[in-house]
Amino acid sequence: MLALGSTGEFPHFTIDERKHALATIAELAAPLPVIANVTDIRPRAAIEIGRCAKSLGLPAIALMPPSFFPVSQADMLAYFLHVAEGVGLPVMLYNFPELTGKRIDLPTIAAFADRAPMCAIKQSGGEFAYHRELIPLGREKNFAVMSGSDTRLPEVFKLGAAGCIGGLVNIVPELMVLIERVCRQGAARRFPRWPPRSCPSSGASSIN
Repeated sequence: MLALGSTGEFPHFTIDERKHALATIAELAAPLPVIANVTDIRPRAAIEIGRCAKSLGLPAIALMPPSFFPVSQADMLAYFLHVAEGVGLPVMLYNFPELTGKRIDLPTIAAFADRAPMCAIKQSGGEFAYHRELIPLGREKNFAVMSGSDTRLPEVFKLGAAGCIGGLVNIVPELMVLIERVCRQGAARRFPRWPPRSCPSSGASSIN
């Protein structure tokens, strides 16, 4: 589970609000693991939120490139490394160029994986083909590739992604879990009945 991701409008929250949200999510999600997005244009703020995540027992943090200001790939790498060192948790990089205005390039990802405890990268946005380059790099550097393309799950898993972190699971979680299971079984053409009989009938009309 990713807390304070791009659909949560995290830039609008104060540091204290983000800490409170993380504590609440960690409590409600237990025993599921929660990755905390600690991204901020201020490295000190990202580290502070990350240390809060660590104190809550969360297993990892997520980092996007700092938004608004233009930064080089070298500056981006320095930011990632500085925050990772200050927090002391495994890191999932989070590539979403449409939101941040910056793409995390492959050499930057590889350099970070060589120097920090990188556990994963989340690939979001319109550049679906980037999965094809990230997945082999993940195998080489021992990190998972998580996709934000929740409307293209059959393709995501066929390419070898480890999983998906998308926005639709916030709206139709049972359906997204079902699709994920079907895709992993390689049975996308034999899609089962939806909604399941155990679901309230009122939910059927909301899924098109």
